[in-house]
Amino acid sequence: MKRTLLLTAMLFCSPLVATGYAQIKVERPPPPATIEELAQKMDLVVQVRIDDVRDIQKDVNPGKPSNPYIEFDAEIVEVGKNDGRGIAFPGSHISVLALGQLDLHERGFRPFKQGKEVLLYLKWNDALSAYQFGQRPDGAFLVSGGKLIPFGKSPVAQQHAQKAASAVLSQVRAKR
Repeated sequence: MKRTLLLTAMLFCSPLVATGYAQIKVERPPPPATIEELAQKMDLVVQVRIDDVRDIQKDVNPGKPSNPYIEFDAEIVEVGKNDGRGIAFPGSHISVLALGQLDLHERGFRPFKQGKEVLLYLKWNDALSAYQFGQRPDGAFLVSGGKLIPFGKSPVAQQHAQKAASAVLSQVRAKR
């Protein structure tokens, strides 16, 4: 409820922002302490290449206003954990939703750009029929030169810093 109210307030105030983008503060539970605990809580852990990024509106509750989301379409490069839906394998495509808009997003977590590779810890959201970031920004990492650059500042996000993406995915696979 807090998140919806804050986002709604920011959406109405966004025309007052002179340039660029606005940020929203999303309160969430603290992240797990280790990579293994983070992976255990997620449905899907994958390295992907972003194909497309766009703003969409999605109805969650009939009769209530729709919510703005950023939709990321991505090609899966490597899988660390698969939730059994049968859609996550190298070369397949998934869509991921994030609350916000391209110019109104969570503080410290700018939308991904087309062509970039990222490692993501994802949760399935039945209400949206889509994957969402499980612990963003602490569960999202830019892949640069095969190494991970965390978006988040938490200890679990920093445990990933400068590790090889393939090594983290192998670690996740080994703990299943």
